[in-house]
Amino acid sequence: YLKSAHTDDQGDVEAPRGSLGEIRDRAEQLALALGSNDGVAGEAMDIGSLLTRAIAASRSRLPAGVIIDFDSPEETLATECEPVQIEQVVIALLRNAASASRGLGESAEVRVTLARVGGGIEFAVEDRGVGIVPSEIDEVFDPFFEERQLGVDQGFGLPICLRIVERHGGELRVEVE
Repeated sequence: YLKSAHTDDQGDVEAPRGSLGEIRDRAEQLALALGSNDGVAGEAMDIGSLLTRAIAASRSRLPAGVIIDFDSPEETLATECEPVQIEQVVIALLRNAASASRGLGESAEVRVTLARVGGGIEFAVEDRGVGIVPSEIDEVFDPFFEERQLGVDQGFGLPICLRIVERHGGELRVEVE
């Protein structure tokens, strides 16, 4: 959402411009539309199988050499969900974790865990990256929070993940050690 380019008095074309606030507002509208709270018309899924499938699908989108350790209980953990949306969340979280771990060793390592917690199911994606400044944790769910090189990422990953998870009745947390 950028204002169109125009020519100034000297015939020079001025670059399209729009305030970062306008761009963030538009991105927030898009994220809300994608993750509206209309309820999930999903199906009962084994989350372990779903995570395995998402991890396999993410391999082509991750840097070469990323190691993913998946720790899952042997029991079937099923819940009603929209599988494509949950896969989208897992892939986005894996990409973020791999990106955060880049350059910290021979190869990036990401750990995915799945467990029954209370009356629900929890999956976690952990990396060994340098972390986030504690004062900025709440901002990671804002579109375009981190400036990225053009074409590297769209900046919508976590805001859309948050909406999807909330729409499924869950919560998305960021923890820094």
